[in-house]
Amino acid sequence: MHHALRLLSLLAALPSALCQLIQVIKVREDDLTFEPSSLTAPVGSRVQFHFDHHNISIASSAFDDPCRPDGRVFSGYVPVVGRSGVEGVFTVAIDDSEPLWYYGKLETDAACQKGLIGVINPLTSGPEELAAYARAAAGVAVDGGGGGGLLNVVGGTWEAVSAETSSTAVSGSSFGADGAMAATEAEEVSADRGLRRRRMRNGRRTAEPEREKLLWEASLLTE
Repeated sequence: MHHALRLLSLLAALPSALCQLIQVIKVREDDLTFEPSSLTAPVGSRVQFHFDHHNISIASSAFDDPCRPDGRVFSGYVPVVGRSGVEGVFTVAIDDSEPLWYYGKLETDAACQKGLIGVINPLTSGPEELAAYARAAAGVAVDGGGGGGLLNVVGGTWEAVSAETSSTAVSGSSFGADGAMAATEAEEVSADRGLRRRRMRNGRRTAEPEREKLLWEASLLTE
């Protein structure tokens, strides 16, 4: 009993980042797809949408009303202007196991109707499947609007991430009414990249011995 309690306390002491699952969805505008278009994400994990270029938004919708936002998740339009080594990342925290149907919207194209759709935590059986959602989306009239009346970011947070995977948080107020990221944010990411890398290395050197000690003690208790 003592060993079990000690093991639980050691696991609780480990950084939460070691235990949190993060899954990535790439936004492929060239062929109008999300990669992957369907995934299962446990409660407490996070899903990141990675954008590398062009004006595009992500919005959730009801299964039976595709291509129209339901207000659960909306990224706003963010123009990723093709700056070398910088891409936008929209992160959604998974708070429940309900299916989250979503689609992509371009300012000048019917992306949702053409198949830029996806789902997080689809049902394992029944009619709510991605193929059925795609067929329903194909028949939706193009409304020409970006977010169907939505202007502000909902249900997620933005980051600007460099090619070296370092990142800086971007608050909702950093985006204008049209959802555009200020170019200065990307410039700050690039300029501050070296400093943050040094801080990350120093932080890892400081935390690594303690982490290794905790993992070693935990391994002894499980033998």
